[in-house]
Amino acid sequence: MRLPVDTTIAEDKLMRDLLLPQVRGDKSAFLAQAGYVLENAGQLLHDVRRRIVSVDAVPLESNKFGQYDEICGSLIGPNGVKLAVRTIWMTEHLSGITKFRYTDSRQTEGRMKFELYTDVALTCDLPAHRLRRGDIVKLVDHYIASDGIEGCSIEVFNAVGDTITVTAVPASALEALREDEVLCARTL
Repeated sequence: MRLPVDTTIAEDKLMRDLLLPQVRGDKSAFLAQAGYVLENAGQLLHDVRRRIVSVDAVPLESNKFGQYDEICGSLIGPNGVKLAVRTIWMTEHLSGITKFRYTDSRQTEGRMKFELYTDVALTCDLPAHRLRRGDIVKLVDHYIASDGIEGCSIEVFNAVGDTITVTAVPASALEALREDEVLCARTL
């Protein structure tokens, strides 16, 4: 599902929450790696609209205030550095207006392309498939979507090796497994 074209992204919220240094949950240093700084807040706003809002949103939850959706995508900053980001949006029940809420940023080192049939971890939840960030999936195909976003087909197995689902995700939704991580099992 795509967010509405008129999705609200308040420039002052973008500047205050993302480009000004924060004591807690600071994202400004992360975004500065790609050249996004206070002086070019308009560029960040433009790039979020063009590269994030144009990607399919995944429903997360609904409460008395509205429906929350997640978009995992990537930004290519003014200096050419690619950043993987997870954004949360809310469509208010009363007004029907969709608004930017916050971002949880993760950087990808360059343009990481995994070998086919590699085990990788999800960088965001996929509620439609009951998958969570950190779940291990197998990469089974690479592709470029019609909007130019790099995507991957993944296969998900249960603990005994049976296929649960095969689905497509943006390449930014995958990250390499690390030596400091431990595998675990959970109930779907």
